[in-house]
Amino acid sequence: MTMWPPPWSKRSMSSNSARDAFLTRLQAWATEQQLFAPGERVLLAVSGGPDSTALLCALATLRPAWALDLSVAHVHHHLRGAAADEDQAAVEALACEWSLPCLTERLVWEEDRVAEAAAREARYAALLALARRAGATTIALGHTLDDHVETILMWLLRGTGLQGLQGIPVVRPLAECRLVRPLRGVWRAEVETWLRAHGRAWRVDATNTDPRYLRNRIRHELLPLLMREYNAQIKHALAHLADTAALEGQSLEAQAAQWLAVHAQAADHQRLLALSALCQQPKALQQAILRQAARQLLGDLQQLTFQHWREVEALLASRPDQSVVDWPRGLQWRKDGATLIVRHRQHPACTSPRVRV
Repeated sequence: MTMWPPPWSKRSMSSNSARDAFLTRLQAWATEQQLFAPGERVLLAVSGGPDSTALLCALATLRPAWALDLSVAHVHHHLRGAAADEDQAAVEALACEWSLPCLTERLVWEEDRVAEAAAREARYAALLALARRAGATTIALGHTLDDHVETILMWLLRGTGLQGLQGIPVVRPLAECRLVRPLRGVWRAEVETWLRAHGRAWRVDATNTDPRYLRNRIRHELLPLLMREYNAQIKHALAHLADTAALEGQSLEAQAAQWLAVHAQAADHQRLLALSALCQQPKALQQAILRQAARQLLGDLQQLTFQHWREVEALLASRPDQSVVDWPRGLQWRKDGATLIVRHRQHPACTSPRVRV
């Protein structure tokens, strides 16, 4: 990473905060989304890039309004040599500038290049460990509306249903903590404009332009093409699509929760679903029930693709009794007479769906 623009001072920010439209909007949006409770202990995930730099500076400035107890977390990925060390130093200096404690976690890899999904999973595990060290109940991330839109396109390209169309949630659980995204209501350009207006510096990660990563190709190639040739407001259109999908998804999730409360039994590391009652439901509700049962056992649905869901649908529709589908992360589905058993196995998960008859 390199530094851009020149270093800033904390004083230039706080002196303008009372009449800063960006902060006023951010505060109103965070209040509307119920992101923070008064006196809450919050861990800020800061990489040193523009979004997380804005996250730290904004919440540190707004800290008195919520009486927040803030600390900073930085995950050193050990993938970019000296640049990664400079990132850590910059984040530690920024935290010191705002008199915030800074916790760091260093990841170790066997390869020089790590898959996006693996890096993401390791990063969240590290943040959860740091939150526990800090005694934080909430982890704040710097994702913006641009990240939200890019994620929707990523899911569309891979193949997705209603869940993927919802993009990045504003709030979601991570073990005993919550992940919140205070900047998900603003665009990346707004963040950078605000930082420049206050003379703020941030780190620039060269890997964010590496075309080997799908998100980078979407950000630098696909989205500009769509805006130029098809719809100049495509980002806003996709964000609206996500809002609509979220509303419909919430309705289905509520119905799925009601169904599970009546027709499912919970036991250690497994759920027992009434198979006949499940198959009588509309397809959309069936899928919502299956998603919710899987999420209860896994915590999230990362690493799962459209093909995984198709395997379970085939299990319900046409596979004989005692058929089994194995999923990533140790989740297993089995038809057992009148029951569909969803079990979280305790040994390493297989890496792709496999059907046994």
